[in-house]
Amino acid sequence: MGKAIVIALLAFDLVAQQTRVIVPAAPDPGPAPRGTGAITGTVTDAGGRPIAGAIVALENRVPGQPRRSYSQVTTPKGRFAFVDLPAADTYFLTTGKTGYLDGGYNRPDPRGQSAPIALADGQWIHDLHVTMALPGSISGIVSDERGEPIVGAYVRVLPQVLICGRTQWLAGSVAVTDDRGAYRIAGLGPGKYLVSVPSVQATLPVGAAIRAPGAWSGTSMADLRMASDAAKAERLVVDTGGGEQLVVGRYTASPISADGRRTAYPITFYPNVSTPAAATPVDLRTSEDRAGVDFSLQPVRTSRVSGVVQGPPDAVGNLLLRLLPLGLEEFGQGSEAATTVTFADGRFTFVDVPEGSYILEAKHSLLEFTYTSMSQGSTALPVPVPFATRSASGYSVTAAPSGVELSALRDWSEEGYWGQLRVDVASQSVDDIVLPLRRPVSLSGRVEWAPGDQPPSSVAAPMLEPADGRRSLGLLSPKSFSLDAQSRFTIEGLMAGEYVLRFPSQTVESIIWDGQDYTGRPFDGSGGRDIEGVVVTLTTKSSFVAGAVTDGTATMATSAAVIVFPLERERWSGYGLYPTRLRSVLTTTDGHFRIDGLPRGDYNIIAVSVSQERAWIDPAFLASAAARASHLRIDRSDSKIAGLALSLVK
Repeated sequence: MGKAIVIALLAFDLVAQQTRVIVPAAPDPGPAPRGTGAITGTVTDAGGRPIAGAIVALENRVPGQPRRSYSQVTTPKGRFAFVDLPAADTYFLTTGKTGYLDGGYNRPDPRGQSAPIALADGQWIHDLHVTMALPGSISGIVSDERGEPIVGAYVRVLPQVLICGRTQWLAGSVAVTDDRGAYRIAGLGPGKYLVSVPSVQATLPVGAAIRAPGAWSGTSMADLRMASDAAKAERLVVDTGGGEQLVVGRYTASPISADGRRTAYPITFYPNVSTPAAATPVDLRTSEDRAGVDFSLQPVRTSRVSGVVQGPPDAVGNLLLRLLPLGLEEFGQGSEAATTVTFADGRFTFVDVPEGSYILEAKHSLLEFTYTSMSQGSTALPVPVPFATRSASGYSVTAAPSGVELSALRDWSEEGYWGQLRVDVASQSVDDIVLPLRRPVSLSGRVEWAPGDQPPSSVAAPMLEPADGRRSLGLLSPKSFSLDAQSRFTIEGLMAGEYVLRFPSQTVESIIWDGQDYTGRPFDGSGGRDIEGVVVTLTTKSSFVAGAVTDGTATMATSAAVIVFPLERERWSGYGLYPTRLRSVLTTTDGHFRIDGLPRGDYNIIAVSVSQERAWIDPAFLASAAARASHLRIDRSDSKIAGLALSLVK
């Protein structure tokens, strides 16, 4: 490295000597090689003021090699300097500090990815600038019908995001009111949020036998009366008569009315409305603290809802039933008006159900999407019994904005029967409801390898994911899967809806069923018949497209994103949670990019601004981008070189 660079670094508050720390990744990559490159810059807030004490992490992510991590703490002037770095095209720089949203180089979304940094031998990349914003918050007061503060009430924000091309309100951060009835939900990024006070009336039948955790997976088949015991140990259980117990303490309990009728606080959205359609979203700006989002809960009269679940004798007992207000069917766990558990013979009763129209459903698998801006944000609400286990949790969703993660809730049954029915509740009790169960559909087939490929020793199990991101369809996988002479697989539990078949970490060459190509198409479980004889052809051959982006002249674009998407318009939605044919990457500091693992097919490719890196989630954006995009054809194990000019897509 030249003398001028060395002198500049010595004048840089001696950061390199005082704070440079090398943190080895696992497995230990061994001694860090010394190079001749340097990366320096500053960390500031949105107003341009330096942030002292921020942690700056620099990672060298070379595919197939252990990651090397370097970290520093910024000086009082917000400066950092990494020296003696070996040349690499795969450096990533991120920043963090308690009380701030995370930052990174060319990272407009605090939940997103940082752009890669390309460093040559002897090169000094200086004046990198990372901005970290203070998070926003929403706060207010929750009071009852008399204006008295409600202590211990849950308040949840539901951010609006696009998933699989559909607008959805996801489970966001949760707060609990204090002794003044006040709440504050912090750590929020900019965006639109619904704010709600959930209220679930949970009924536990006296003497109902609820299976222990793990029973559905075969680890224990003992039926235990654990639900009632746990409820008594952790919260108050009120005997309502007729063999049912109401669990209170999870959500706010309401008083008995003057005429002796039982009441309940229904789920309430800001500003004190009962449906999301009537709610007013809070449009939060960057670092905004929005106060005065208050609630005045009003009790409503309730009724009992009872009936029987009809189906095979071994499938009707110990089922979790959920009553979901119309319009909240896809809002996930915590949006129920009431829950209960069936007796062994399928009988059930809900107590304290507010008047209204509902969907009564029994399902064995659900998805829960969560969306937070800071890791400290909690999204936890009480999980209804027997949904007390998560078969998958904390997985990032690529067909959504950065920061969206999913959890898969599973019940403890193996049968997987499901049912759905509309129920209207007025002032009188609703009895004699019959909920028929439907047999779930299964999908089965075999795995083949493309000619000339040498199969790997193991392959991750296939997944069926909802094509349009509907949470009620769940996330499905086979009970067991291994590569053998037949390489057959069976996935059970498909409900009425469309699913995409995916093999994680593998390139799918084709999916054929019933003489038709389903490689880019979803399977429909609505027909009620099993889907058999699916043939999946995998390949170990890999393709990639690489190139450079200019700003419209001969100058390399140092701040851009490259998006690849299918030529066929019908493939711009309904592609599942982890699409393989819609991809985006950020360019390196010298304007280069590379996208690996594209399946064969015809694509559009376009370079856009960094802020539009995830814009491909919106089909309307793709319609505009297609008019400016270049055509790209990927065949098996292709390598393509593309030169792109930066485009502005509106």
